[in-house]
Amino acid sequence: MKTRAIIATASLLCLAGVISAQQGTAAAPKPSVMDIKGKPFPEIKMKTLDDKEFSNKNFKDKVTIVDFWATWCGPCVAAAPKLQTMHEDLGKRGLQIVGANAFERDGNGGVDNSSANAKKYVEEHKYTYTFTYGNSELAQKLNITGIPTFMVIDKKGVVRDVFVGFKEKELRAAVEALL
Repeated sequence: MKTRAIIATASLLCLAGVISAQQGTAAAPKPSVMDIKGKPFPEIKMKTLDDKEFSNKNFKDKVTIVDFWATWCGPCVAAAPKLQTMHEDLGKRGLQIVGANAFERDGNGGVDNSSANAKKYVEEHKYTYTFTYGNSELAQKLNITGIPTFMVIDKKGVVRDVFVGFKEKELRAAVEALL
């Protein structure tokens, strides 16, 4: 009887050692877009559709939504009119919205970093909030793997919330809490 108990205990200790060793050698967690929450938005230099520079200094004293989107993305296109409404409703209270065109397609399976598709889209829909283009590299740096992705940045330039997919009520509530 004692022998069985000793063997069982030894087996459990051995199994615990194997599990512990496996956990110790596990791969590091994959970076996520959510990792930026609570951190300053990285230094950027975006180009607006009229080829002016948009940088971190433009965040000063404003709550900002940065919307990573593309013209081919159905949920992105569906979100834009709602963002226009938020821009109209909350702009006077200090909200600015930046449509950061990213992962735009060129028709040959590649990425189009020009402003052509975004300009046409914005003009067609008469949007009045700020749009930038050529942001695929920035989106990759931020570990964005799906669009639309929205980042809510406070008046000090810190990312306070990240939404992957359009969650209108939650996005608006996050913004209003910072205004």
